[in-house]
Amino acid sequence: MSSNESYEALSELFAEIVFKRGPINLKGFIISFEKMLIFNALSSVRGNQIEAARLLGVKYTTLNAKIKRYGIGFQTVLSAPETSSLER
Repeated sequence: MSSNESYEALSELFAEIVFKRGPINLKGFIISFEKMLIFNALSSVRGNQIEAARLLGVKYTTLNAKIKRYGIGFQTVLSAPETSSLER
């Protein structure tokens, strides 16, 4: 998925949420979206944090801190079905 396609998909998702639910909590939305991206990245590389950090374009230490902050467990990631929208 190109960055333009990603932007379009995100724009459509945001519009759908706003139209269905009305005003949103921006901070909560961003945190939820970030959690989803991290979870999908980890799932797509079978829990390899170094590879997930590369996919997300962040440093390993940044990713590791966010994993701890959000309580994303290794077993949860490995037990998830392999359905990721991220490209390798």
